[in-house]
Amino acid sequence: MESASAKEVFLHYVCAHYCQHTSSHCSSSVDKEKHVYKHHLEEVLDKCVQPLFVLQTDTPAHNHKGRYADPVKDEEIVEAPLWKETDRGFDGATIVEWIVSQGTATDLSCLLPKLLPPTLRIADNYDFYYKQRGVVIIHALVIKLPQTTFMAYGLQGLFAEILFKSLAYVSDTEVLPTLVCAYTCLVDLGSRLKDPDKQVFMEKILTEGVLVGAQYAGHRPAVLLILLTPLPAIYHAIGIAGVRYLKQVLSMVCQGLSVLHNAKSASESLLLLNEKAAECLACLLEQCWPRIPFYSGMVLKTLANAWICYYDRQDSTAKTLCQWLKKDYQWLHASCHEIIKADVEALLSHDARLASLLCTPVERIK
Repeated sequence: MESASAKEVFLHYVCAHYCQHTSSHCSSSVDKEKHVYKHHLEEVLDKCVQPLFVLQTDTPAHNHKGRYADPVKDEEIVEAPLWKETDRGFDGATIVEWIVSQGTATDLSCLLPKLLPPTLRIADNYDFYYKQRGVVIIHALVIKLPQTTFMAYGLQGLFAEILFKSLAYVSDTEVLPTLVCAYTCLVDLGSRLKDPDKQVFMEKILTEGVLVGAQYAGHRPAVLLILLTPLPAIYHAIGIAGVRYLKQVLSMVCQGLSVLHNAKSASESLLLLNEKAAECLACLLEQCWPRIPFYSGMVLKTLANAWICYYDRQDSTAKTLCQWLKKDYQWLHASCHEIIKADVEALLSHDARLASLLCTPVERIK
């Protein structure tokens, strides 16, 4: 959330301008933070937050350069960027971040009418830097606020609308941290729901977020890693209903597991991508096993290529990945062992290195 230096400057500003207590209450940064939250929170909201987030309306004249100006179409609402100014060493987002980070569930529920408008303004901003900070604030609220508050203010739909808009930006590198935060927040937001609403919401994350992102930027390893991360939570929520998207999702996962051709020169980020893809593959094989035989050849080929790359690696990431590959093969064998029998024998005769994967005794999968 807010940087430590900006937060310290903000707390010092509040103590200097609004605090009438003795200096002993603010002798240390921890004491200062507790003191401001306990005694000056309302002042912070009324005198620091609200004035910064005022909207300025500017209605142009009806006669613009000699032509008729429509009073509705030509009306402009100009956002006064006071909350972005950092002349005092902190901006308006820093204050909101601090309040949300310090607030308890009860306090935040009471303060929500004053906190919600600036939070939405920050999260819905065109600047990715502020958009990410706004998404982080929303995530903190999702974690802290009780379900009664969510229902009273209709926060589920309100937050979801903001977060889904954040998923549309996949082409710019600078937006990747925002994507990570948005997907994490959406999964936690969906986890608050109960079936069947939870299943519907998680399916929406898949169809309007992951699959759309993969269509436009799935070829970029950094984006693909972000898109794969929420898949296990999504498929555990939607279960067998996910078979309708299995072809697209399985292609994504196999692509993520096939990025490397020479693991000895692989970067750490690509290793993480491979590991996440192997984890997602295990989830798909478990949840969608009735349809797996239709894609058994693609899955077996992907597992074999990945195993050859990693089986003799000694680093911890490669060892973890190999454990996932073994688990993947266990699920594949359980789903269609008769169908893949001939292919397995052909692979073993072609490359003996696959024996430690394909000849592993089939255990009961937990």
